[in-house]
Amino acid sequence: MDTEKQITIGLPDGRHLGAALFGSGDVPFLFFHGLGGSRLSPGWMFPAAQLQQVGVRLVAMDRPGFGLSSAGQGLGFARYPGDAAALADQLGIGRFGVIGVSMGAAFAYACAAAHPDRVTSVVILSGMGPVPGHERLRVGSTVDSAFWQLARRAPWLLKPLCGLTASMTLAAARGDPAKVRQRLQRSMPGSDQQTLQALLADSEVLAVFLEDLRESYRQKGAGMAGDLVRYSHQWGFRLEDVTQHVTLWHGTEDPKVPVELARRAASKLPHCEARFVPGGHLAACDHLHEIMKVLATGPA
Repeated sequence: MDTEKQITIGLPDGRHLGAALFGSGDVPFLFFHGLGGSRLSPGWMFPAAQLQQVGVRLVAMDRPGFGLSSAGQGLGFARYPGDAAALADQLGIGRFGVIGVSMGAAFAYACAAAHPDRVTSVVILSGMGPVPGHERLRVGSTVDSAFWQLARRAPWLLKPLCGLTASMTLAAARGDPAKVRQRLQRSMPGSDQQTLQALLADSEVLAVFLEDLRESYRQKGAGMAGDLVRYSHQWGFRLEDVTQHVTLWHGTEDPKVPVELARRAASKLPHCEARFVPGGHLAACDHLHEIMKVLATGPA
């Protein structure tokens, strides 16, 4: 990816926001990456040729504490739609769609709720939904479940533990790229293994994926810790406030974001077209052709 397609802007409160641009079409979308991702995620998720063909331009933001973006302070998601609007203004974009992937979902929803006059549509891929305070979140990994519990009960422990996770992930990402990919695949359920293998078959795409992973942990887990705490408390807005059309893809065997959370979120959105498909956390990537069509032309 050309470095000239990456930008950093200053925000009014002194923070910085990093972003990368993909495609050059007339249909703009702000892209909010997931945990373990950064502004570089579209480089391996969305083939450049397909973006060009459908005329879509993606503006991918580093979320708070990831990549080049300053870590956020406080709970809730209410302040971050302002960051997105500032970036759009900087690029001369008036109206735009939003895409939220995994833990980026709440940022996309928040942006839509805060800017109903600017956000045209919402696309959610394997998106995390709200978890009521009384409900214990059970995900596929015992370690992941423990992190969620700490976010609620002992958030002060999260930053050092997330920093340790970041160091271990970065160490594992060093060495021969093909072997790194194999190790990552072995840690996934079978359906996600196959999807990841197909996505990263090209060596150049694999290189972008590994750079994305490194950028995700550039700030030693600050983004991961912030995500877990924000998601474990009140979001600061209601899904019922998202009045735009939402198209949602979610794998029915997703080990990271239980499908029950996605079904519950879909039921609260006033205008949601939910597509529950076979597969795990990467299941949406098996439906790129359909997703591209929605991005380019809107919901069917």
